[in-house]
Amino acid sequence: MIYSGSRFIFEVILLFVAATTGAHAANSVRKNDQPTKYKTEEFIIDNFRIDGAFPAMTGPTKKKYVTLSTNPKARYIWVKGVGVDVFSDKKKNEPLSLLCHAWITLGDKNTYASGTEGLLTISEGMGESLFPAGYGMYLENKPNNDVELLAQVLNDNPHFKRDLGYRFKITYLEDYSSKPSLLKPLKQTSFSAVGPAVAFKDGEMCQADGAAQNGQSVHFVVPPGRHKFSRIYPKGTFSENTSIHFIKVHLHQYGQNISLIDKTANKVLWTGQAMYSKEHIDSVDFYSNSEGIKVFADHEYEVTSEYWNKTAKIVDGMAVLRMYRATKEAI
Repeated sequence: MIYSGSRFIFEVILLFVAATTGAHAANSVRKNDQPTKYKTEEFIIDNFRIDGAFPAMTGPTKKKYVTLSTNPKARYIWVKGVGVDVFSDKKKNEPLSLLCHAWITLGDKNTYASGTEGLLTISEGMGESLFPAGYGMYLENKPNNDVELLAQVLNDNPHFKRDLGYRFKITYLEDYSSKPSLLKPLKQTSFSAVGPAVAFKDGEMCQADGAAQNGQSVHFVVPPGRHKFSRIYPKGTFSENTSIHFIKVHLHQYGQNISLIDKTANKVLWTGQAMYSKEHIDSVDFYSNSEGIKVFADHEYEVTSEYWNKTAKIVDGMAVLRMYRATKEAI
């Protein structure tokens, strides 16, 4: 079963109940993955004073370190999903468009070789996500093995003045076994399209000096009109034959879509679209599937993204696929 589109986490949970009581119920891993066992904790990063515009990647940033389960009998913690919402100093809900991005980084370096492999993100268009049945990301439940939370402000209205806060929600399962066997582990891999590099001068965005000579950037310039950006990932980018079970899209304003292409097989594996409310991204597609998309170490891949800049000025863009792949590595 595939869950693709912009839906609330609780709708997805209801679908997972059906999935875990159907044809796959005999699978012991999925028997363990029951939504009734999920725990959700909330953490707040607040006191962001907003007084003026903050273009993408330039707003105030804050970090916070938190601990999930306080149950000493739980040997491991499986993170099933994350969410973030925005609120003002008056506790009023604010649009997610005021969040450039939020990062949730799991601290277990034994599981994730780098911080990026243990990374979960939230950004405009998708405020919450949940891994498919049978899968999660884990860390050991031990002292000082914290989760790092990060939030960065985004604001394109120079007249906006308000105090903001970001409420993080982390949904997890506790694993009491001697090895982390409750679910199947996932690791994060990011693929990005690239374009002319971005620079900022006096708060205004411009093309970076020498960008035409020194190549492309993940944070890029989008001139007025329609444009397509891409990047090739050579053979060996995936270190093993595996499968992708969750994909999250990150696009900036005026981004239309982003695709993952298997160049070796000459096949589009998945495309995510952005949906708009006025000029802001209202929602983006996502991919969540227990069966997964197969990828191969000896294949070449490409990411492509289309932007339609409807203004008369250059704007900034990003086009990122955060993909969560199964791992065959020993645990």
